Amino acid sequence: DNGSMEKMMRDSLGECERVPARGETKKCVGSIEDMIDFAASVLGRNVVVRTTENVNGSKKDVMVGH
Repeated sequence: DNGSMEKMMRDSLGECERVPARGETKKCVGSIEDMIDFAASVLGRNVVVRTTENVNGSKKDVMVGH
């Protein structure tokens, strides 16, 4: 619903604009490419991506950030 989407956008913007906590590195990005570039700038380029697989909850709606 529009109210929920509006709240999520407002919350995201607030999080983006807040001052970083002490020792926190943060950057607001507008695309996945920018997120990858930011992660690489913090972690370096010599990283290995690992994933796990768990089918519990697959094909279900997931709410992130609540």
